[in-house]
Amino acid sequence: MVRLQEANEEGKALHKPEALKSLRTRINADILAVLKRAKSIRSQLEEMDRANAVSRRLSGCKQGTPVDRTRSAVTNGLRKKLKELMMEFQGLRQKMMTEYKETVGRRYFTVTGEYPDEEVIEKIISSGNGQGGEEFMSRAIQV
Repeated sequence: MVRLQEANEEGKALHKPEALKSLRTRINADILAVLKRAKSIRSQLEEMDRANAVSRRLSGCKQGTPVDRTRSAVTNGLRKKLKELMMEFQGLRQKMMTEYKETVGRRYFTVTGEYPDEEVIEKIISSGNGQGGEEFMSRAIQV
């Protein structure tokens, strides 16, 4: 997540459309990597739940025993930590998207002299595979 935060800050200083496009591609790849890793961790937690259930069938590890409570506490602690990290990650993604929309809006204003509404910003972003702001500026500079 630190890489995403650094890339987000780096993007604020970039102005060349090619560099911005490259950065957005890198950010999207990092986001996909985080989501893939979270899915893997979630699968491992489910496996731990199954192992805990199997363990409860053993004579010394019945439900409520110290061993069972420890295993359950560890699994639940990890699940809680994953949830906290994913909430933080989602907050960062939302912040990045909000900042990106603001950037696209400023660029639109710079080029047209008009303040865009939310629908226009969404249309610019969605046209061009998420790189709409950069492509919009490139086209405006060429005109």
